Order: sequence, then structure tokens, then C-alpha cells
Amino acid sequence: MSLLQRTLLEFIDERLESLLRVPEMWGSDESVELQLLQLLEFRLLTLSPSLKEEVARVQQEYVQYVRGMFPGEPPESLATLLSRHGRGAELTGVLRGFVDMERRRAQEALDRFPSGRRLLDDVPGQHRPLRHYELN
Repeated sequence: MSLLQRTLLEFIDERLESLLRVPEMWGSDESVELQLLQLLEFRLLTLSPSLKEEVARVQQEYVQYVRGMFPGEPPESLATLLSRHGRGAELTGVLRGFVDMERRRAQEALDRFPSGRRLLDDVPGQHRPLRHYELN
């Protein structure tokens, strides 16, 4: 991992912790929720730039995570759903659970593919041009 990657990961992880520790400092509940999701996307991309296509997975997994907590509810933000059910104070705990889950999943993906390459990149006979970050 490069120095730039380590620096970015450290910054992203510090920001995630700050969002969870003092969410009121970062705006409304919905704002905190969206900032957290975006930071998780940047974190995954920083860990492995070749997983760019996987970034959408963070949003998809979040939607499933929220649906699992509120089956049958219309698609709305977690903050809205918790508030409607009188559980607004649970927001940071629920978000913490998702952040921890995403960190584990990202680490598992890196353990399976240490170079960050996807399986399709390793298909015999398939050649692709080197990406700019692979030239160094």
C-alpha cells in the first residue's frame, strides 16, 4: 500500500469515527448518513482502485441493511425510518454496525484478491492495457 493510500485511509477512518462520535457537528441525521456512505465508497476505492466498479455495492448493501431492519417500509433514509418509529437515538449505533460490516467485507475482499484485481482480470487469454496506477 502506498503512502498516499495509507494517508487517505487514515483520514477517511478518522472522519468516519468523528461522524459517529459527534454526528451533530456534521449536520442533520440524513446529512450524516449520506456523508458516511460516501466516505465508505471512497474508502473502498482507496483500498483498491481497480475495484472501482464495486463501489456501487456499498449503496446496494446499505439499502439491503436498512430493508432488513424495516421490512415492508417504503425506500427512505435510515434517519427518516428511525425517526418515524421513535428510534431516532439509535442512528449512530445502527450506522456503526454498517461501517463495521463494510470494513470487514473490504478486508475480506482484499484477503481474497491481495492485488485488488478482480477475477475477470485473470482470465487466461484476456489481455487488457495497464491502468495508469499499475504503471508505477
